[in-house]
Amino acid sequence: MIFLAAILLALPFEAHSQEPDIFRKVSGSSEIRHGDTIQYRIPVNVRYLFPEFTQAAVFNHNGSRYFGTVNVSLLDQRLKMIDSNGDTLDVYNQEAIDRVNTEHFRLVRASDKFVVIHTEYNDVTLSVYTELHIASDNKEEGSRHGSKISSISDSYLSGQFKNAPYVPKDRSKNVNTLQYFRESEYVLTVGTTMLPATESSFIRIFPRKKKAIKEFVNTYRVDFENPDSITTLLDLCTGDDR
Repeated sequence: MIFLAAILLALPFEAHSQEPDIFRKVSGSSEIRHGDTIQYRIPVNVRYLFPEFTQAAVFNHNGSRYFGTVNVSLLDQRLKMIDSNGDTLDVYNQEAIDRVNTEHFRLVRASDKFVVIHTEYNDVTLSVYTELHIASDNKEEGSRHGSKISSISDSYLSGQFKNAPYVPKDRSKNVNTLQYFRESEYVLTVGTTMLPATESSFIRIFPRKKKAIKEFVNTYRVDFENPDSITTLLDLCTGDDR
């Protein structure tokens, strides 16, 4: 079903970025049987970016906007909506979406993923990308390695198959264990492209500042897992233009 058409009446809307508890690491497991729908074996507060669906303004690249009750599915990185009947549906024409503003957060769509903006300058943002890892106990690779669960080579646990019925490779096992783990990382976006928050990404975005970036990173030991540390580097790169 197509999402609600753009509402012509412009309502006052204010959003600001902050780092909430939803970005904490979450892990767990559940039993899954042949034929179970994978997404329903993962708790709602794990498989969606926000704990609950929230009112938001959705802005398209063509300048149009509309309003609805939405959330981001971490299973497929698509924006979902609640319609008037209470059903959960895909927002229509995801490729046209530029931004999503909720009461507390600003999201941008880059490289087909929705990220939460932390700091922004022109078309460059420092943002937070949250990813959901899923594995089963079909193979040893599904075990936890440190803080991560590695993805196994089971197509039913990747891409669109995360929303499909589960079909184990070993049909002799009636019940398998589905492991899930969500974590967040800082990324850079430039236009519609998402890049990891690394020294090389900064150089790619700001090639004329290559020497200054390298000197700054080495001198001040920039921590690319710390938003304040990354922001100081972003300030360096954009300072002449502010």
